[in-house]
Amino acid sequence: TNEADDDYYGTASTNQQHEGGDEYTSAKKLVQRAADREALLKNLKPSASSLSADRSSSDVTNSLSTTSTQLGADFSSLKLKPDHISRPCWTCPDGTIYLEAFHEFYTKAYDFLVAISEPVARPEYVHEYKLTPYSLYAAVATNIDTESIVRVLNRFSKNEMPVGVAQFIRECTKRYGKAKLVLKHNKFYVESDYPAVLRELLRDDLISQARVAEETSGGDGSAAGGDGAAGVNNAAASGNGSNKNADGFVVNTKAEEMEENLRILREMDGDSDDDDDDDGEGGAQKQAVAKTTVSFQIKGDSVEVVKRRAIDLDYPLMEEYDFRNDKMNPDVPMDLKPHTKIRRYQERSLSKMFGNGRARSGIIVLPCGAGKTLTGVTAAQTIKKSVVCLCTNAVSVLQWKYQFKLWTNIPDENICVFTSDKKDDIPPQSAGGCVLITTYTMISFGGQRSDKSAEVM
Repeated sequence: TNEADDDYYGTASTNQQHEGGDEYTSAKKLVQRAADREALLKNLKPSASSLSADRSSSDVTNSLSTTSTQLGADFSSLKLKPDHISRPCWTCPDGTIYLEAFHEFYTKAYDFLVAISEPVARPEYVHEYKLTPYSLYAAVATNIDTESIVRVLNRFSKNEMPVGVAQFIRECTKRYGKAKLVLKHNKFYVESDYPAVLRELLRDDLISQARVAEETSGGDGSAAGGDGAAGVNNAAASGNGSNKNADGFVVNTKAEEMEENLRILREMDGDSDDDDDDDGEGGAQKQAVAKTTVSFQIKGDSVEVVKRRAIDLDYPLMEEYDFRNDKMNPDVPMDLKPHTKIRRYQERSLSKMFGNGRARSGIIVLPCGAGKTLTGVTAAQTIKKSVVCLCTNAVSVLQWKYQFKLWTNIPDENICVFTSDKKDDIPPQSAGGCVLITTYTMISFGGQRSDKSAEVM
């Protein structure tokens, strides 16, 4: 199989070596752990590795059990709240949530459920959502904390929150999001709001060996705010200083989440009587603690080892790129054209990616025809650093190039195509960064490459 065949058919070479073994193994562990936790909602017995040491699987599954009938699950035992008419959702013990689309609080509940769950069916009057480990991971990734999920879901729910659902939410989110892998100034840092989490990670020999002793340098705090595409683009670094604490961790100003992503929680917490402890001196101390993070640097060639060990320790690392403070990589001279307007749902999906002034690693999911290409172009323009667009075939490559030229003012020399038929020259760094559009198979090809292909790689 040669490059041209791969690029045309969009299939990988059969004789290439699989170089992503470590990433595949790590991903497989995450999928298995998520499946184990999802099994809690199906009254199945999960593997022991996914449960906390202080609670057995039977404790959780017993609280999630439901009565089955020939017609399906029987939820007639659910206890309604006295004011259930004023609440828009039903929360079932199996993690299914039903939302009344005709309810006066539909919009607020819809925003919240989209953030924490996955849509299953959305007919005209009643929408069905499902809590999954992955949807809860995504919620935590946008700084929605565990207790806020439980509290707000309970407020929206017509019935009393099933104990098993609350346990499932806590089981899925108790550790995810507690630590991040941040690319900053071309260096990798493990960052957390909690020094105890970093100390626990450093007890592992492999992670400890990957740590780099460094001198304290400039800060990395950043914040995002504003409305529309401008709000996404105008996230600015605050540039506060950093120092070290007693553990040798670098202390930095926390990258604050933009108001858009936290609005759904604050609207529901406005009349809260559950969080009195957030007021007064205790609340001030809690807020003060939340304003800083601690981190330590790791070796660049040990990143995959650290990620794998963090998964084994049940602290999967969220990945972020501090592009606002990246002064080492050249910018791509690219801005959106004046006529380019993104829709509200595209803007909201981008706010999840850039909500704290950094670029989060993840997947944006939109329906067919919803403008995913424009969303991707806007994301690339927001970062303004060199980017690789991986397409399924050569036709898609040309379509993506056309879309970049249609929506942005990127110069021709800064957008490059890399296919079996066309291999553009990569511009020198003095000309700025570039957008490289290619196919999966051109990148993963394991056979003999031409001189031009080898140069691009």
